Amino acid sequence: WRHEEDAFMVGTNTVRIENPFLTNRHWIGTQPLRISIDRNLDFDTSFNILNEEANTLIFNSKENKKEKNIEWLIANMEFNFGPSFTRALYERNIQSVVIEGGKILLNYFIKKGLWDEARVFVSKEKSFLMGLKAPSIEMDPVEVVEMQEDNLTYFFR
Repeated sequence: WRHEEDAFMVGTNTVRIENPFLTNRHWIGTQPLRISIDRNLDFDTSFNILNEEANTLIFNSKENKKEKNIEWLIANMEFNFGPSFTRALYERNIQSVVIEGGKILLNYFIKKGLWDEARVFVSKEKSFLMGLKAPSIEMDPVEVVEMQEDNLTYFFR
């Protein structure tokens, strides 16, 4: 899916805890735009999302600037992030964004109705005793597909 979508987004905590690349590492194709939030501009420069492998957009509350492949963009972080986010994507002709998480970011987009499709993977074999409760979508799924040890459930808004 990475090479099929225009952009992938994760939240601040996901960057800090999981340090994702958000790149198309295992497939040939164009790199998606990487998007995250760094409210106070305190991401460590060693985070993978700040490497030169793909263009990156970082929403923050302090400054607009561009260095090499990374653009920092001021957004309204206190009250309503959605309009700043959607305007920035529209201006860059980004037509599809996958919100990979985390919980706070996913819940924001679900509650604001800023989504068209959700793909939810649930393991049939693993039981997690710790961790965060996944966001819930209050509607019936369109389809459930078995994929080896997982179920992939599709929701459309």
